[in-house]
Amino acid sequence: MKKFVETVKVKLNDNVERYFRDVEVESIKHINETNSLNFNLVSYNLISRDIIIDAENDVASQLFDININSLLKNDQSFINPVRFNFKYVLDDKYTCKAIYDEVRKDLFNELKDKKVIYGAFFRNDNIKFIDDETMEISFVKSDIFEQDENDLIEILSKIFLNRYNRSLKINVKFIENIDLNGNIGFNKKFNRILKSENLNDEYNKNLRANDNSLDAGGKEVTEYLHYLLNKKGYDLKNSDGFQITKKIKEELC
Repeated sequence: MKKFVETVKVKLNDNVERYFRDVEVESIKHINETNSLNFNLVSYNLISRDIIIDAENDVASQLFDININSLLKNDQSFINPVRFNFKYVLDDKYTCKAIYDEVRKDLFNELKDKKVIYGAFFRNDNIKFIDDETMEISFVKSDIFEQDENDLIEILSKIFLNRYNRSLKINVKFIENIDLNGNIGFNKKFNRILKSENLNDEYNKNLRANDNSLDAGGKEVTEYLHYLLNKKGYDLKNSDGFQITKKIKEELC
């Protein structure tokens, strides 16, 4: 395999270039349908997502002769025509735990981009390592998110195997739901968003208890779902937690 800097004749900014000096090119594929380039690359050191994105932007700007920064800023539908797919060849000091400790932020952003609920799971402090190769994830028991939880576990396992050449073992621990002063639930299809019996006074005004339906608009639904998720153990109290909840609602409707 040839070095990236020898194969791709572009000028990388200094901060990016130092990370790409030892990167090798396994293959380059042109996608005719989208006029895009997929680079399959090999690195012997971990490279952060921010550096990879900067490198993709540098390459796209020069190979496609476009003002990438302007397009990304002004056209929300724009997709970078350059994509880097990395495989890492790492020495033995990089256990699954060591890799996770270094890439946790990048993993969160990647998973959130795939599906917002994955990001919500990862915002919890419910992930710990039992040993260097075994991750334990705690989920709140919920029929609504069961498939998403299974999918997340599969995605994580594939990322560690295909990208880092590591076999990550994942143990799942389920936490009981929290009872909110009565029987509260919301089904997967949102046909009946809430079943309300003995709810807190704070939310009684929004509910018609007789027919188990919700007399509220979209914002009220999001606010109540946000309330429920936090009460059930999902940490969504940060600055963008409400937006994450809104996307969860939209995906499940």
